[in-house]
Amino acid sequence: MNLSQLTPDLKLKLLSMLSASSSSSSSSSSPSSSTRTTSNKDIVSELDHTISKQDKQFILSVINSIQEQGYFIKDEFQPNDLTQQTKEQMIEMKTSLHQAGMGEGSTKYINSSLRGDLFKWISEHDVEENTPLRKTLSNLNRIRHVLNYVFNLQLDRNSIQIAFYSNGARYVRHADATPLQSPDRRLTFLLYFNDKSSIDGGSLQLYRKERSFDNEYRTPYEYQFKEISENQVTVKPLFNRLLAFSSEYYHEVLPSLSDRFSLTMWMYGHVDVWQRIREYSRTTIFVSICAYRDSELQHTLKDMFEKAYYPDRLRVGICLQVHENDSVNDEFDYRNQSYSHQIKEIIINYKSSKGPCFARFLIQKYLYQQEDYYLQIDSHMRFDDGWDVTLIKQLHQCEEEEKFTSNMSVKKSPLAISKCILTTYPVGYELPNKIPEHAQPTIMVAKSFTKDENGFEMLRLGARVMMQHLSKPVKSIFFAAGFAFSRGSLVLECPYEELPYLFFGEEMYMLEKFHSKAYQIYSPSEPIVYHLWSRSHRKALWQDQQEESSDRRMDIRWTLSWKSFVENHFKQFTKTTVVNIDSVEYESINDAEQIQCIKQHSQHMVQRKLKMINPPMTCSDDCSHPNEDSSSFFEYCGIDFTQRRIYEKAQRGGLPQHYTLI
Repeated sequence: MNLSQLTPDLKLKLLSMLSASSSSSSSSSSPSSSTRTTSNKDIVSELDHTISKQDKQFILSVINSIQEQGYFIKDEFQPNDLTQQTKEQMIEMKTSLHQAGMGEGSTKYINSSLRGDLFKWISEHDVEENTPLRKTLSNLNRIRHVLNYVFNLQLDRNSIQIAFYSNGARYVRHADATPLQSPDRRLTFLLYFNDKSSIDGGSLQLYRKERSFDNEYRTPYEYQFKEISENQVTVKPLFNRLLAFSSEYYHEVLPSLSDRFSLTMWMYGHVDVWQRIREYSRTTIFVSICAYRDSELQHTLKDMFEKAYYPDRLRVGICLQVHENDSVNDEFDYRNQSYSHQIKEIIINYKSSKGPCFARFLIQKYLYQQEDYYLQIDSHMRFDDGWDVTLIKQLHQCEEEEKFTSNMSVKKSPLAISKCILTTYPVGYELPNKIPEHAQPTIMVAKSFTKDENGFEMLRLGARVMMQHLSKPVKSIFFAAGFAFSRGSLVLECPYEELPYLFFGEEMYMLEKFHSKAYQIYSPSEPIVYHLWSRSHRKALWQDQQEESSDRRMDIRWTLSWKSFVENHFKQFTKTTVVNIDSVEYESINDAEQIQCIKQHSQHMVQRKLKMINPPMTCSDDCSHPNEDSSSFFEYCGIDFTQRRIYEKAQRGGLPQHYTLI
């Protein structure tokens, strides 16, 4: 039977009957593993730190262009001299090329009227070092590595083919990936080497499938797609032009009247590339920020939106605690920016502030709208380029690790696997925007038990630098309230409690809560955000409380003045959304002794949760609720809270000895 006489549908049916035979013999028509594939597993940790900002921007352009228009074109992909020298080297290899066929294994056939090119499989290892072709192959192979680095696509190998068309040779309409032929091909790249002065045909006709995206999905990894239509675009094979598209797209090479050289690269993987990219680019991130009289807030927001690869997906919730005079220094510049409509605010007079826990409680209660992801940060932060994609990628790596350990030991439900938190004390930055170069990742560790001026004793945490170049997040122990990233479901399962006036103790209280719900803590493999550790630019709540302890009376004139201030300075002149909340929840406390009593109440809740004290006897008794057995939590932390003992596990943040910490 001559397969060339069959329609594509009949060919597919016939191939389905011969699939067993085809799969068993397909290696005969494909390059061997030594020449066809390039493994990514051994080089990730060595190459990750060499990826530049330009590399990331290039990959972002590739992905966004294919998503938006179905293909990507980059002219002058590499230096023209290198491309010309590569072409000359391929011309010398022309006698080693073979007639290309169609199909695989026992179904392979040759018909030059349908496919008339000559080809040769090739890899870096087949080519002599320091030659133009070797350098070009290296440039193409690097694309896969950067794709994996940025989007975690798990493209585990690629193949590259020299193709030569001439004398009217063509390649009829086909797809590089079909259900029965190379189904794990994900992306196709072509680099053209045509003569600069003449095209003479050989254009590629691409048949794009336009898809609509429905953000409602059944599980975090299952999206709904609806194919709308198919249209076509013609791409000319210009010299040094790189073309990329999804391997599932049908395309054809139109007749080439002159010599047409190209390198075709296919990337392979078992992950649905476009499903993964949609998860990384179109899901929403809620950013929780509590800000107390902080002039850095506007700069934090500006840097956050500018550095995100997909800023439109951000939803920001701010609990703004301000003084009436704070606005004179343009500290609220973020209110009339292009991104202001993505911000919701709760505005509180600084005299009514009850600390960071209470502010985060209000944000979660009034502003969070079940976004896909939840990021909690302080109001004085800076960001790495593409931080939004990097955080999602690294959180997925944590979930993949949990899935792997689940398969190796006790089976976990999909919900349990998604219960991960990415958190650490970030590397610091200096004002105004000085971010350290070549910074290494950090991991949180236990330092010591210390007491404040009022005798409140609590575990103090710190950070140590990990000196290794890491390819994925590492499992750790402790939680940082100023930088934590998770699925949005965390807010619903482990919401903040009010805990008014609590400062030190917030992180251990929440950590115990997360542990009771089986959340796993991880530290990022690289710096993603940066924190301003100096407090010289801002006041703290306890400083204002000390200065104004004799004048905290909240009379009717003060209340009316504040309401007028909010109406005149915030609601009328802002593009953000100002959310009104129940005034009872942030009512100012009149008496300094009452504030101290409430603060001690919150502190005792933390100490009792950690079994540092017996049920408190001061203040009210309503905090003496039953507490579950916490022995597993103490073992998890490596800390005996009752005896105030810190073991080596806690001092190393849970890391094994082979990790170098400073």
